[in-house]
Amino acid sequence: MRIVDAVAGQSTSAQVVAYGFSLGSAMATCAAAQRPLAGLVLAAPFPTAHDEFPVFARLNGLPPQVAAAITLAPDAIAAFDEAGFVARSRAPLLVIHGTADEDVPIALGRMVFAASAAQQKRFLELPGVDHNGATTAPASLNAVRTFMASLPT
Repeated sequence: MRIVDAVAGQSTSAQVVAYGFSLGSAMATCAAAQRPLAGLVLAAPFPTAHDEFPVFARLNGLPPQVAAAITLAPDAIAAFDEAGFVARSRAPLLVIHGTADEDVPIALGRMVFAASAAQQKRFLELPGVDHNGATTAPASLNAVRTFMASLPT
């Protein structure tokens, strides 16, 4: 929160928009739950630690039977409760997710989006785009520009 507070404190008119990609979306949603943000952009987010851990384990070569035997610590569960964080935020929301994301399936991004009670929110589905492409696809970049331009100044 120190970074959010420092940026917001730079001037009386400073507004903060948090952007989180994949694991970084946990930090962005946590900030949105604890501070009033001008906006929140999430690319390839996941709703909970229980949803993310199997992906993390697979990408790091952990055998499925070993990963299944691991019990997540309560603080890890709390720290990665993106759906819960988003539900507590009223910041305008943009969620970006590729349909070809094999790391974080698009259904998980939809769960984060569904948890939001924001009045201004948009889910951008990127056909054929994989996990990393969610941040670099032209449609993604255009959506972020449009979203930023739509926020009150």
